[in-house]
Amino acid sequence: MRKQHGIPTLCPLQTQGAVQRADGLMPARTAAQRLGVSPSLLHVWVRHGVLDFDQHQTASRVWVRLNEDDLARLDGTSPIGYRLPRFAQVMADEHLSRDALWAKVRDRDYQAFRVPHGQVWEWHLRRLPGPAV
Repeated sequence: MRKQHGIPTLCPLQTQGAVQRADGLMPARTAAQRLGVSPSLLHVWVRHGVLDFDQHQTASRVWVRLNEDDLARLDGTSPIGYRLPRFAQVMADEHLSRDALWAKVRDRDYQAFRVPHGQVWEWHLRRLPGPAV
């Protein structure tokens, strides 16, 4: 029907070399380049819930949302990240394991900020408001 009536799709049919889809998602490799990290590290972040993503089936291309706020949150330029507690501090305060805390990031209980500390990077977390009851 789309072809018959000339209705364009939101997503490109040929994704090789695609920079961004019409819905704002971009290939993980493109996002990794913008952030200056390896694609494999970006996939770890996706598994941890640091970035919103879309993947239709296992082993298919991963598309991630990387808007300006996300970019600042992950490239260390967001001033908010410095004022937030470190990942380890939240683990201790909440009495959670590392995996349990990453699960809370995936569940959108927390938002992760990547903050440079000398020669290394650390995760700082912001608690997100829960749904209104």
